[in-house]
Amino acid sequence: MESTTSPRRYANGILTRNRLLDAASELFANDGFRAVSLRDIAAEAGVSHAGLLRHFASKEAILTCLIDRFDNVNEHWEAERTHATEHPTATDVLDIAARNLRVPGAVELLTSLAGEATSPQHPAHDYMRERYRRARAATALAVPDAMPTAPESTTSTATRFLALWDGLHIQHLYDPEAVDVVEGLADHLGATPPQRRRAPSSPRSTTRAGDLNALPRDAGYAATQERRASIVDGAVILFARQGFHNTSLAAIAEYAGVPKSSLLRYFPTKEHLLTAVLVARDDHGLASARAQSWSAREHFAKIIESARTAVEAEPGLIAFFTVLTGEALAPEHPGHDYIRFRYRRARSYFTALFAEAADEGLLAPGRDPAREATNFLAMWDGLQIQWLYDPEDIDIPGALSAHLHTVFTLRALPAQPERDEQ
Repeated sequence: MESTTSPRRYANGILTRNRLLDAASELFANDGFRAVSLRDIAAEAGVSHAGLLRHFASKEAILTCLIDRFDNVNEHWEAERTHATEHPTATDVLDIAARNLRVPGAVELLTSLAGEATSPQHPAHDYMRERYRRARAATALAVPDAMPTAPESTTSTATRFLALWDGLHIQHLYDPEAVDVVEGLADHLGATPPQRRRAPSSPRSTTRAGDLNALPRDAGYAATQERRASIVDGAVILFARQGFHNTSLAAIAEYAGVPKSSLLRYFPTKEHLLTAVLVARDDHGLASARAQSWSAREHFAKIIESARTAVEAEPGLIAFFTVLTGEALAPEHPGHDYIRFRYRRARSYFTALFAEAADEGLLAPGRDPAREATNFLAMWDGLQIQWLYDPEDIDIPGALSAHLHTVFTLRALPAQPERDEQ
């Protein structure tokens, strides 16, 4: 009889373990960590539930192994690339970014998890917070040489670069043909992007994302605005805390202090409620900005001011959009098409704003308004992710202002000193 410790059994165990990890990676990326059960993973891998438990005691253990597997491969690859130097160079970082896009499912998993785990209740929250702290320290060794004129500390420069990297991943996954991660990073560093084979685009929904009218704008029946607003506010808080899939209409009704039957009169489904939240928030913000006759210089100053106001007065709204954006990366998510449209509209809006800045003589020569719009939005998203993990160490408006000072020829904005991140 073959020993339980024989090489064949050991090899079979490794294969089963890797099959479970691959299945979990795909399910977590598509459905979100919270929505996937151990039985789902076992079924996807073709393994019994009991068989899975022989390898992993919990879903959290699987997630940790997935992240470690990805990080260990990167660290090994970095060591091979940089054996002749003490630290990776900016070119090495760009090569790593290109390589990561070729690893099936890795970017999808880590990008969705980065947003989803910003909730302190998420089991991976502490792990991801420490991962970002390590990443900022490591990135600080490579990025400063490429950005000697950045007007703030080394760590702050690394924070902004990581934020840009995260944000570009998000936009790329929603719109792979429109946003190139490596080119965006190279443009930020003033470097030449490496020659590479483009990663295959993930299949995406064919719904026309630009048609906002195709989405329900006023879900439910006529009722008082106060009660409707309380339901929407409750949804924002619970979606941010628990994620869309993990939050029930009954829980939202209880939180808002209304019977579920009343909630259903306003919002027949959770998808209607989600859309109502997104459209109401976005329409209000755009209407307020477009009603003004600001110059580009004034407009960007107001944007920095609004970023500070959001941090101080609306942290729950930042958490809501960050969690939702990570969750809705899966094309099957009910918010996916709207978020993709939202990014397209925002890129168009900021492209026009950067073009106005160029007309006013603010934009540095050689800067492309469309690329600057994509990068500015990406950095803002990424900063919000890091801020939700480390609110005491990350200064969103200060970092955005520092970024704009490297883009503009003039100091168009008042100085926004960043806090010490050391």
